[in-house]
Amino acid sequence: MVSHTSNPTPKPVSTRSFAHALLNKVNVPLSDIPKPRLKGNSLSIKILGDVYQSRLANCNNYLHGILVLSKTDNPLSSKDLYTKLLQLWKPLDRWKMIPLGRVFFEFRFSTADDLRSVWSNDVWNLKPGLLHLSRWSLDFNLSNQTQTHSEVWVRFHYFPLEYWQDRIHFEIAGAIGTPIIIDDNTRNNSFGHYARVLVDINFAGFILDTLCVERDNFAFDIEIEYEHPPYFCFTCNSIGHSSDHCKKDHANKIAREKVITKDNLVKNVPKRHVQGCSNTVVDEDPIILDITRKNCILVLPLGQFRFNQHLIEPFTEIQGEDQ
Repeated sequence: MVSHTSNPTPKPVSTRSFAHALLNKVNVPLSDIPKPRLKGNSLSIKILGDVYQSRLANCNNYLHGILVLSKTDNPLSSKDLYTKLLQLWKPLDRWKMIPLGRVFFEFRFSTADDLRSVWSNDVWNLKPGLLHLSRWSLDFNLSNQTQTHSEVWVRFHYFPLEYWQDRIHFEIAGAIGTPIIIDDNTRNNSFGHYARVLVDINFAGFILDTLCVERDNFAFDIEIEYEHPPYFCFTCNSIGHSSDHCKKDHANKIAREKVITKDNLVKNVPKRHVQGCSNTVVDEDPIILDITRKNCILVLPLGQFRFNQHLIEPFTEIQGEDQ
């Protein structure tokens, strides 16, 4: 005999909508929300200044950080980074790490003392990878941030062997960037052609090719060579590509090409002769007129332009034969 069990009583279905479920979750009256305004071709909204200032009061103990990995390093997840920093910053009580996207992070500390203890080293060696810390800044925009650091092996030429000590190698490399490790052949004095140190370098700064090394009552110069330095773009101030292959610079070139120069404009204007006049007169070309209106070209040597309210009109000056 099969026993029969009654079906459980179904739970009542909520008739509340999603919008109704979220009602009053945030204590902000809708009537207090400012209305957007039209500025030019876009909408603008002005936030309340006192609310923004109250938020800024909590930002005094914040830092920004950027994670730098070499090409041979494996990617480091946010969780792995947090685990590494827990060990490095072990004495700290409470701190928080917020990924901002790409390789940027925000670090929040509970006290100013904790912030100072971490910021005493503006670069932390994660082995592998480096974490660069900087002062927290207003209006941090990820799209405006560029990567300028890279790890590069650096060679010190004409460097006498009696100076080959780990401390001295790091002191010299510290003039170039942040020293990371010393090559095994250099540490073991396997050959004396050059010393070799892996250095984290800011390629937006000044790149040395020589360095003066001093000791008491003596000084000498060494030459510095960088192995396979990354491409650096001086247009967007970032590593990874050269200025010749910069998308931003390419867009600027296209914009410059659209500007009609004086010579090209005069060259392409059709010309005719007026009876009884020996000088050449420039015809009005509707295409050129449209271009000049867009680019606001005001003065040209031939077929000069006069600005009249919102219209740029061409006119010509015909000189008499007696002039």
